[in-house]
Amino acid sequence: MKIAICITTRNRPDAFRKCIMAMLKYWPVHIEDKDTECRLFIVDDASYDDYYLEGIMFPHGTIGFKFPERVGIPRAKNKCFELAYHWGADHLFLFDDDCFPKADNWHKPYIDSGMNHLCFTFTEGWDGTEGWGSPVQQGSFMIHQKGCGCMMYFTRKCLDVVGGFDTTFGLGKYEHVDLSRRIHNSGLTPYRFIDVVGSDKLFHSMDQAREVIRTFNEVERRMLLNAGEDYYWKNENSCEYKPFL
Repeated sequence: MKIAICITTRNRPDAFRKCIMAMLKYWPVHIEDKDTECRLFIVDDASYDDYYLEGIMFPHGTIGFKFPERVGIPRAKNKCFELAYHWGADHLFLFDDDCFPKADNWHKPYIDSGMNHLCFTFTEGWDGTEGWGSPVQQGSFMIHQKGCGCMMYFTRKCLDVVGGFDTTFGLGKYEHVDLSRRIHNSGLTPYRFIDVVGSDKLFHSMDQAREVIRTFNEVERRMLLNAGEDYYWKNENSCEYKPFL
């Protein structure tokens, strides 16, 4: 079994270092796990500095890639897919640089779930307000009205059937819920937005805790949200394959 851990980053060196240090602390595979291989992939979306190369002892085989010019979230995430897919990954975890594990064996509930796709989703912000309603528990899963994109889990089958993120979303916003929805529309998941029970004990989101500056300012964010929402709803029933290679 091959597990790919992919991290995308852009101009957030402090968040990236915290993410990497936590990832190393809770690295999924130990030396005695001879039947499982884990590899780290880092994609930098044209940060001003090469901080992802500095002062960190990465796991053996780590692969890094930096875009010379900003391409946006969908293309950066697709590069993660491309690198991991060529490596032969069976299970893929895509992290933003402001989200990281905080418990041993964080990966097991996802890999052992039998689901092709799940995403770590929080509905309550740092101030106690709810973002988009309460989830519904069904067995060991939480069914959400909308999913977060800070940590997304995929099996290789998802990439074979629906491909990657839709680059029509440009710099980003709504690309992650679009992919989750296309996966569901293709019959690979029973619901659109699913997480495991207790994921808040497995991961820390610096965005949820308001510990990090977002990569978009408020004007950019609102503009991208408006444009992305319109395109998202126009393609509500899509299961179209989107190339990532």
